[in-house]
Amino acid sequence: MIGSALIKVFRKTYRLLIPAITVIILYSRSEIAFAKSPFQFKASVGAEHDSNVSVNELDSNTAQGDNLASLGADLSYKTRLNKKFTISANVGVDQTLHHTFDNFDLQIRKASSGLSYKQDKTTFGLTGYYIDITLGNNDFLTIRNLSPSISHNFTSQSFIRANFTAADKSFSGRSERDAESGAVGLDYYYFMSGTNHYISLGIKYKQEDSLSSIFDYDGNTFKVRWIKSIEAFNKKTKLRIGWSFENRDYNDAFSAGDERRHDDRNKAFIAWKVPFNKNTNVTFKYEYADFTSTLQAADYLQHTTSITFDFAS
Repeated sequence: MIGSALIKVFRKTYRLLIPAITVIILYSRSEIAFAKSPFQFKASVGAEHDSNVSVNELDSNTAQGDNLASLGADLSYKTRLNKKFTISANVGVDQTLHHTFDNFDLQIRKASSGLSYKQDKTTFGLTGYYIDITLGNNDFLTIRNLSPSISHNFTSQSFIRANFTAADKSFSGRSERDAESGAVGLDYYYFMSGTNHYISLGIKYKQEDSLSSIFDYDGNTFKVRWIKSIEAFNKKTKLRIGWSFENRDYNDAFSAGDERRHDDRNKAFIAWKVPFNKNTNVTFKYEYADFTSTLQAADYLQHTTSITFDFAS
């Protein structure tokens, strides 16, 4: 049960969890905010049920469910150097703790920095990311990427963004999966009532070259998001609904005589964020994933439900 998972998390992380919850409660009561500060701090704690514990990067799933808890913290910095240039930076850590499958616990340490230049209705950006992931308390994966972008406001209702991402992945103990990739993406936003009601559409093409050719693939992704603010409980809540579809054509077979691998990945979600006050929210979320693949280990269904409390300064 979810309660058991939370008890386990408490036993593992009480020295961090108690002060984290205390900070969230204090901020919730006092509604302290640093609106003029270039720094922003975010923290979250949540519980989740996963119907099929899995690791997508390893084409691995257990076909068994588990309850888990999640913790997160981020510190970001953003400031304008002048009317045209803006710089930003972010560091953060996310942790999942499973009730049964401890070897699937993930810790994600991340850092990023960015520079943007705005000229009239057009913005040029450059962002770099570094992500270090442990799996079951063991080194797992390191990702580095660099992404230039360009965005343009056509009208008060229409916004478009294009980007290219060059990435490098290094696996610990699985060097055959080490890969370099390039991806081109395009996103369109249509605002019906500002950020209170809008829809976004996105497409992406990605090519990944691994050390072992059996993991090389070309992929296309299509996604749609609908976001709307809804009045409920005398508060301005936010409803988000999304769907994405990715197809991957791999360049090689896993063994002699096999057909070349092909994946179709459908994902959908619905999330409802309800604010307690200016600083604290609770989000209820359901996600569905249908991964169809000619590789049996990568062919499975997954349902996840979660509740997350978050605080932002």
